[in-house]
Order: sequence, then C-alpha cells, then structure tokens
Amino acid sequence: TRRSSDLCPGSTFKPVVAGIGLKTESIDPKEDFGNEGLAWQKDSSWGSYQVTTLHEYEPVIMKNAIIYSDNIYFAKAALKIGENDMESSLTKLGFNVNSALPTGYRNKARVISSSVISADFAMTVLYVAVPNEAR
Repeated sequence: TRRSSDLCPGSTFKPVVAGIGLKTESIDPKEDFGNEGLAWQKDSSWGSYQVTTLHEYEPVIMKNAIIYSDNIYFAKAALKIGENDMESSLTKLGFNVNSALPTGYRNKARVISSSVISADFAMTVLYVAVPNEAR
C-alpha cells in the first residue's frame, strides 16, 4: 500500500536543507559557493564518492541552487551546517521520529547524501503529510 511504501523525497527536500542553513545562520543565501563543474568531493578522504549535479551556472547562491536543484551546493551547505545542527534541526522538524533518518546518519558521506537526498533517506507519503504532533 502507499501508506507503507517508502519514497525518497528527492529535490523537494533541498528547501528544507536551505531552511536549516538559514535558521542556524550557517549559510548566507547570497554567498557564492563557487562553480565546481558537474562533480565535486570535499577531499580525498571521501575516496571515490563524488556529489554530482546536472547544470553549471553563476552565481552559485542559494536561490540559483534551488532553481537548478544543485546537489553540489547542498552538499557544501550540509558541511557548513554541520552534523549536529543538521541532525538536531531535522529532529525538531520530526524527522527522527520512527527512524526517518537513515542508519549510519553520523557518517559524513551519509550526511552529505541525505542533504542532497540519496536513496538511503526515505519516508512515506503519510509521514510527510501528517503534522509532527499527530505522529
């Protein structure tokens, strides 16, 4: 049934990450994160893991990142927000209820993946639709 089917929220979650960055004052929406091309990784500690995106554009600011659904921008945003603020903010929004956060969430690559919403961050349509206080 639809009620029990877990879905990846995809790019619809990027504004949530943007909101967390603004709320925690971790991100200035007018800061240009720089054009990295179509693939990026923080450093070699990530091994072969790279965040990819579909479009190059200028300037790389929050508004444009939302318009172009830029995975690289939101990966960098997640790093700026930090694991603790990301997790506590998602928990305040109700995403820690019933294990909505993926297993191994504290793993930095998972934090980044979850911020650009990889397949290991899933929830039901009902979960998204029902207000926190009703869960």
